[in-house]
Amino acid sequence: MTTSRILTVDKASANSTFQGQQVRKFTVTFWDNGAVAPTGSEFNYDLVDSDGVTQRFYGWEDAGTTPPTYGIYRTQSTYDPATAKALAKGGSYSYTNRREALAWGVGNYATEQVTVEYYGAEPVTTSAGTFQACHYKVTTTADSVDVDFKLNAIEEVWQTKDVRIRKLSSERQTAQDGTLLFGRDEEQTVVGYVKDGVAYGNVSQTP
Repeated sequence: MTTSRILTVDKASANSTFQGQQVRKFTVTFWDNGAVAPTGSEFNYDLVDSDGVTQRFYGWEDAGTTPPTYGIYRTQSTYDPATAKALAKGGSYSYTNRREALAWGVGNYATEQVTVEYYGAEPVTTSAGTFQACHYKVTTTADSVDVDFKLNAIEEVWQTKDVRIRKLSSERQTAQDGTLLFGRDEEQTVVGYVKDGVAYGNVSQTP
C-alpha cells in the first residue's frame, strides 16, 4: 500500500518533558491520499540539545487518545537518547520496550526487542522539495505468550528534524501456532507540508 501524505507541523513555543528528557514538541496533523478531513494527528519530539547529522528524532505519541499513548498500549522503554544521538554512520543500537495492553487483554504485555541502524544523512527529493534527512532502519521483534502473538516489524525512515519525509514499513503479527493475525506493507511519502505558516510542495497553508 502506498500513501501520499500532506501534513502540517506546529512547533510548541516552549520546551517540554517527554520520557524524562527535555524536548521540543511538534503537533503533526496529516491528510492521506487526498482526504478532505484530517486522517489523524500525532505528537513528534525532538531532543533539544541535538545537533549535527546524527538521529535527532526522539519519539512520538498518537494524539487520538487522551492522555496520548502509543496506540492502545502503555510503553516502558530502556531507550537511551544519549546513546541514540551518538550513533555514527553505520552504527546500531538495541533496546527493549515493554508494552502493556490498555484495551483488549488489559494487563497483558509483550516485550519488544528493538534495533536501530543509522545510515547517515542523505538527500530525499519529493514533490515537496529536496530535504537532507537522517536515514535509519528500525527492526522490532516480540514473542509473548501473554497476548498470544509474535511480531516482526521493519521500518526504514528518512527523517528531518521536523518531518518523516519517507517511510517504508513491513509488519507481520502471528499467533503462537503461526496463524497470521495481521500483516501490512506500506510506503509513506510526504508530498507537501506547512511549517510556521510556510507551505512546501503541493499544499496551501490550509490543506
